[in-house]
This record gives sequence, structure tokens and C-alpha cells, in this order.
Amino acid sequence: MKTFTTLFVLFFFSASFTAQTLNVEITENTSNDSLVMPLSGVISGPLPPYNSNAIDITKQLQSIGITSIRNNDYYNDALDMEGIFNCGGCSTYPCWSCDPTDSNNYHWSLSDSVFESILAGGFEPFFRIGGEYECGIRNHDYKGPRKNEEDNYIRAAKKVVDRYYHWNGSSGAFEYLDLWTEYPNKTFWDRSDKEFESFWARLYDTLKTAFPKLKIGGPGFLFTIFVATGKTSNPKVLETIDFLNYLYEHNIKPDWIGWHLFNISPSFYYDGGKNMRHLLNGTDLFSFVPWAGTGFFEKTELICDAYYLSKVETDSLGENPTQLPAAVINKNFNKQEGSAKLSAVWMNLQMTDTKRAYYYRANDPSSAPNQPLNSSSNALTSGLVYGDSAGTIKPVGYAFKLFARLYNNYPYLLKTKNFSTLGKKDSLWALAAEDRKGNYALLVSNVDTDNPIEFSLKIKNVTVDTNHFKITYRLVNNNENGGVSHPQKSSAFRLKSMNVALIEFKKKTTVSVKNNMNPHFNFTLKQNYPNPFNPETTIKYSIPQKVTKMQKNGSLLVTLKIYDVLGREIQTLVNKQQKPGNYSVKFNAANLPSGVYFYTLRAGDYFSSKKMLLMK
Repeated sequence: MKTFTTLFVLFFFSASFTAQTLNVEITENTSNDSLVMPLSGVISGPLPPYNSNAIDITKQLQSIGITSIRNNDYYNDALDMEGIFNCGGCSTYPCWSCDPTDSNNYHWSLSDSVFESILAGGFEPFFRIGGEYECGIRNHDYKGPRKNEEDNYIRAAKKVVDRYYHWNGSSGAFEYLDLWTEYPNKTFWDRSDKEFESFWARLYDTLKTAFPKLKIGGPGFLFTIFVATGKTSNPKVLETIDFLNYLYEHNIKPDWIGWHLFNISPSFYYDGGKNMRHLLNGTDLFSFVPWAGTGFFEKTELICDAYYLSKVETDSLGENPTQLPAAVINKNFNKQEGSAKLSAVWMNLQMTDTKRAYYYRANDPSSAPNQPLNSSSNALTSGLVYGDSAGTIKPVGYAFKLFARLYNNYPYLLKTKNFSTLGKKDSLWALAAEDRKGNYALLVSNVDTDNPIEFSLKIKNVTVDTNHFKITYRLVNNNENGGVSHPQKSSAFRLKSMNVALIEFKKKTTVSVKNNMNPHFNFTLKQNYPNPFNPETTIKYSIPQKVTKMQKNGSLLVTLKIYDVLGREIQTLVNKQQKPGNYSVKFNAANLPSGVYFYTLRAGDYFSSKKMLLMK
């Protein structure tokens, strides 16, 4: 589990404080798991639902930094097994009793358009095999294949995965494969739990054998709220344990396990991710599970593959759900309250072992800005973008923009000593990270409904003030979208209620390498070209004439390495002494799956890292 960060912050400082100032100290993160995780995923899009006036929101999603899309089709089965593989002339829908080798039983037009739109926008597909619990075009007569249809379904699923994994001749158009949507839940599987366990295991085994390089997992455990609150004897938690035990007994180790959580309390997401890891490891509250002490699931990743701010509120045990008033739901979905809480959710997820997260959902086709709550077309549904003709981005969407800036520019987590109590006690959540060049950033959210929060801050034993740092900040609220960088002129920090801020700090006391060198010949690491690329790209960099720690022979030890989004080293392109000059290196990713990668250059005291996208 990450030890990560938390903190403080800032803005619109008044002459006198009206509340006690909190002192927060940020320190080095010495854990092995110290990278900011890519939590900028969404469910659905960028194409709109078939029956709405909404627009294609590719540009909107790109502008706020969305990196990955899990296919979800607005209840029209466009990229679901129900819509793709279906027998003709059946009295039921879906129907999977026909020959899976007959091409006439596949209907690709809608699914192809959805998949192509994801790739065309530069987004990484998080490919789900499964379906919605309902379809607006034609009612689902049952949930999941019947016993006599299972073999056909599995063989057809293999054909569907093969089509999109090798899309347009690609050797791997996506990295993650999601099997099923949610479990346990009768709206997605209406037969017995034992039948689901057997079916899912067979589906996994077939697809993992056929596509060994894919990271395959699922099935989207629905009742994580009870895992989060430690209710180990809850019937739904026991169903989850039974499913994992079936995998354990049959020696099936998924590459990842999915968990879902729909709640307005950010701290539940920390507890959910933490206890899901304990569940897989058989530790702490879950030391009683059969696989405890075996390490069986310890290498299985955790992915929060569906979450959003719910329309209901629960008690501290996750029970007694109460429908929220329409005005409150509107604030959580469409206003700054939602952006503040959503940002706090990411901060809590980052502190757990969760590798990815997918917000439900990208588009909100049923609403428009300033739409009356009592409007018949306002269904008060979640989404980052309104369904109006302009594709207006909501404050919750712009919150993604701040997180994306942190993720792209400050990839290394710091930590704080009091994260686990800070947000619960003082309504403040925050995430701190650095770029290894002496620059820091803080993503901070105040989820207090009424009061500003004031802070003092120390980073690595240096007091954060305008004497030591050049400080700027970006805000997201009902009036600001994070696009403007404001100078912080005071050494006091104050964040208003239900505001989100990204604060960036540059050390004034650090003399940069650039100032010690010929200004016409400095260290540079350029963006790879082309980007996105498939399968080859070029990386260029420059070594200056004057550098620190130079060897007597006038050369410098230079390393250029490739990493995946989890921080695992993929390849070393350069590891040798080099003299001043301009260099160009080819990187071929023919054997790698599509996705986001990082390349890092180290030369003496110089370090730089950039992100690139492999899209096959």
C-alpha cells in the first residue's frame, strides 16, 4: 500500500485568520510504490448515446486529460456481447444458441464505430466483455448466458476479443481485458453464484490461454462498501469471498480484480482500497480466508473499474441508504461540490494499492447547463460533460484537468504524516508530488460545506513561503476551470469551501543546471516523435558542454530508460558514457501492448521524464 501524500493549502488570503492554522509536514516517500497512479479513466464515450442530441466529446475529454475509456454503451448494447453476437429468429433477447463460427451471427457496425472512436481520440481502451443490465432498444429477457449457451458465448467472446485486440492488424490494441460488469448482482447474472463462478473461470481460462499478454480480470465486485466498513460477515462480502475461494481452489490467478464503489464520502474509497488489498492478501480483517498466508493473490492488481458520487447517502457502516435531495444531487454531479469530492476520492485512491480508476461516466446526455431541477429532461445523472450542443464541461470534468496536470508533470509521490486523519477531521484532502528537479505540486480539496481551511506547510524541512518558492495555483469551482495560473503573493494559505486547487512550487534557492551552462547548449529531453506511435518512435536529447560531475575524459554517464505506468522498467535504451552533443535514439515497441509509457533521462545531476502513448 502506498504511503503517499496529503496536505494543505491555500487561497484568497484574508488579513486575519478566523480559524486555527494547521501545520502540515511533507516528507520524502521511501516506499517502493511511489508513482502517481493513472486514475484519469472514464466509462463510456466519446460517442453519444444513439437516441440523444449530445455530441461527440472527443475534444472535451482530451482537453481535461482523460487517458483511458472503459466501453459502456448507454444501454444500447453497441459494444456488448448482447449486441455483437446474437442469433436471428429467437423469441428471446439476447439469444446465444447459434453457431459461434458463423459470421452471420455477428453484428459489428455499432461496436466497430464505438471502438474506433476510442482509438481515434488517442484514448487507451479498457475493454470489457459483458453487457449492460438493460437495453433501451430491446428489453433483456435474461441476464447472462443460459447453461446451454455458455460454450457458444465463450467461443464468441474469444472471437470478439481477437477482432479488437488485433484491430486493423495491430499486435495489441489494448492492455486490459475486463470480464463481466458487476458481481454479485442479479441485474447482471440471474442464475446461481456457483454457476457464475464456474462460467467466469472458464471464460478467463479460455481468453488467458488465447491472449497470454493481456491483463485479464474483473468481475467488478459491487458491494465494496461493506468491505470498506469491515463487515466481513455481510452476505454480499461472503459471496465475494466464495468467488475468490473458487479461483483459489482451481488455481486461477487473475491479473487484476475489479471493485466498484458509489458513495459521496471520500474516506470510504481509502478504506475500500485498503481492505480490498487485505482481502486479496488474506491479512488483517481477512486473515480467516482460505488463501491467507499463501500469497496466492498478492500479485493481482486492484482496479476501481466503476465509481461515482452516489445519489444516496449511507451511515458510517455503509448501511441505511437515504435518497439525497435533488438540489444536493445536482451539486454533486454538476457543481463545484462534485469537483471537490471527486478530487478527494482520487487522493484516497492514490493512498491505496489501486492502479487505475474509471469514473461513471464521460457524457451526461440528459442535462444541460442551468437546467431547472424539475425539468422533465433532467434525470440528474452523472457525467463530466453536459449533453448540450456545445458539449459544455462541468466542474467535475475540470477537476480531472487538475489531476491530469499533476499526473503528467509530477509523477513521484511524497508523503505526509497525518493523511488518514486530516480529511476526516478537518475536511481537507490533498496529494503532494514532485518532479525530481526540485519542483513540487499539491492537489488540494476542501470538502467542508461552509468554511475555508487555513494551513502552513513544510516540504522536506523547508518552510513553504514566497521567500523559498515561487508559488502559483490553479482553481476549479463554479467560476474557474483550472486554466489560469495565479501567482501566490502571500506566505499564508487558505482554500475556500468546496474548492479544488493545484498549487505548484518552484524553489528559488536552487540554482538550476541551466544557469551553470552555456545558454545555447543546455540539457534537453525532447518529446518523442511521432506521438502517439506504432510501433517505433524517436527520442532526442542533448548533453551540454558544462555539466556537474563530469568525468576526466570529458564524458558523462547517461541512462535513458523506458517504464510502464506502474513504474516497472521495460527497456534500457542508453547506459554509457557520452560526450556533449545532440543524440537521437529509436525505440521499437512491437512486442509491447498499447498504453502509456514513460521515458527517463539521467545524466549526472540532471533528470527528466516524459510520457508517450503507444497506440496499435
